[in-house]
Amino acid sequence: MSKLMEILKDTRPENDFESSTNFLEDDYLDSLDIVTVLTEIEDICSIEIDYADIAETDFETEESILGLVARSGGDTALLK
Repeated sequence: MSKLMEILKDTRPENDFESSTNFLEDDYLDSLDIVTVLTEIEDICSIEIDYADIAETDFETEESILGLVARSGGDTALLK
């Protein structure tokens, strides 16, 4: 299991992120969850994500979250 999936599961353990095709459509993440996940990612990757550059679509899948990290200058390998 990837580090990112661990973060997601720690945030919302009742949800099956690994089988979801869209975390938002499945109501797996709310705005507070997203802030929690972002904080963890920023700590792990030693980056600051500009919240003004975040789109809702950045939290639909594991790949879209990793794309946000890459755009923010983070090393996605730390989350795999």
